[in-house]
Amino acid sequence: MTRARDVADSALVHIATEDFSAVSTVSLNNVFSSAYDNYKIVLEITTSTVAQSLMQLKVSGTDATGANYSSKANNLSSTFGNTNDYVNTTSWAFYASTTADIYREMFLARPNTTKTTYGHAFGSVGTSGTITENGFSHNLTTAYDGFKLFPNTGTISGVVKVYGYRD
Repeated sequence: MTRARDVADSALVHIATEDFSAVSTVSLNNVFSSAYDNYKIVLEITTSTVAQSLMQLKVSGTDATGANYSSKANNLSSTFGNTNDYVNTTSWAFYASTTADIYREMFLARPNTTKTTYGHAFGSVGTSGTITENGFSHNLTTAYDGFKLFPNTGTISGVVKVYGYRD
């Protein structure tokens, strides 16, 4: 039988929230630690122009910029469906936006350990009805403590929230 305390002890724990407006990058440092193995990141972003939303891991405030990121994006709407593969790139890519609101829930496994970081994300883009799904990995065995969000052109506005999964 599950006790109320058991359920509360296994919940998500809020770590950080960052609001930002018309910036070229937003960094969250010291959000990954040995306190949690797995994380949930909730993104609500609007881009200033048609832009690819990108993410890089960070350690001690320094961006991990090497070509060690891989991701696959599946995009589906009532008018199109496409798949994009990004292998050995310098960041994770999410979606090319037409200045629409981008909503993404991301699961990130073990970014703070010396094991390969991997994860997945689901979300939607504005009122277009586009649904997106991403799978991704970072092949270095470095313990990361943060991440950076940025568009490939223009600026972004929005909010990002980070939660730890309590074991």
